[in-house]
Amino acid sequence: FAAEEDIDDYECDEPWVQKAIEFCNKIAYHSNGRYPLATPRLRGIADLIAALYGNNKFIFAFMENPTKTRELCFRLTNYYISFAKEILEHIPLFHNGVGSFYYNMWAPTDSVWHQEDATALLNPNIYEQFILPCDVKIAKAFNGCFMHMHPTGFYPYKQLLDTQMTALELHIDAGGPSAEKLYPVHREILDHKPLLIWGQISEKDLDWIFNKLPSQGLAVNVAIESIEQAEKIWKRYIG
Repeated sequence: FAAEEDIDDYECDEPWVQKAIEFCNKIAYHSNGRYPLATPRLRGIADLIAALYGNNKFIFAFMENPTKTRELCFRLTNYYISFAKEILEHIPLFHNGVGSFYYNMWAPTDSVWHQEDATALLNPNIYEQFILPCDVKIAKAFNGCFMHMHPTGFYPYKQLLDTQMTALELHIDAGGPSAEKLYPVHREILDHKPLLIWGQISEKDLDWIFNKLPSQGLAVNVAIESIEQAEKIWKRYIG
């Protein structure tokens, strides 16, 4: 098992941090104001602990070493916030905002894209005790924070409704629940926060989404394979 003391405090002169800044600066130079930049994929605290311990072992860390694991969670949270803010310092504004990573959308300045995919392997009690306080702290640290979730395991949308998350994103996964089955969840989220639905969304699911969900606060981001597919979707629902 990785020990809490094995995680160093954040230092901006770490070689990998400097390399990330170098990449960011080069992309900013290339963009030259033509498109927005965003922070890279920032793995959440549960994801990081799963990476440290391994997916088969990290669950036991919360039960066998709760004090040490809680300390590790908050140490990683501070690391996450420090690194994200460092990268945001090197991202030029685009129409007074930034990008939003996977979504290819504009976001408010000082925004981050967040995920906790490994929570799918946890139960609500462990998430609420160990990970939720970290997610709350991350959301408060930035002007915008967008949480990405998959509906094929445990996903903490209820716990995040009253946090400072800017919006919640619920992916539609191949083999996962349909838009119709997710309808109560979508409506509950939209009662509290903006909702982004993202994925390789079928025509059946799109029909349900656009006919049943309110448009206010809703964004639909379809992963496509061709320009022709995009044009077909656009004409069907917009044109």
